[in-house]
Amino acid sequence: PQGDFGFPVAAIEAYKRLTLAGTLDTRTGEAIDPYDPDLQAYFSGDQTFYLEGFPRDDGPVTRFIFRMRLGWNSSFFNTIAYRVFLEPVSFVMARKTLLNIKRRAEVASA
Repeated sequence: PQGDFGFPVAAIEAYKRLTLAGTLDTRTGEAIDPYDPDLQAYFSGDQTFYLEGFPRDDGPVTRFIFRMRLGWNSSFFNTIAYRVFLEPVSFVMARKTLLNIKRRAEVASA
């Protein structure tokens, strides 16, 4: 609601692709440069929403592709925390996002 948490827009191509991405310092919660050679304690992720159109005999169709990648510095604690907690939560959030997009697209096309 405040707009102070989440991934910033990393790439956008009108009517085709939207990529949100970022890297956080897990000690401070601040955004950091993912290419910093001194990067030690971090969480990194990106989400890409991609639209691909296809012509068909009965009219054009659009395929919606979603991809999410996560990365973190490998330590025992981080690996357990992210594998056990973050990945399942990310799956649930991604599914909810996709279902909401589907619902909105179906309402808009009706």
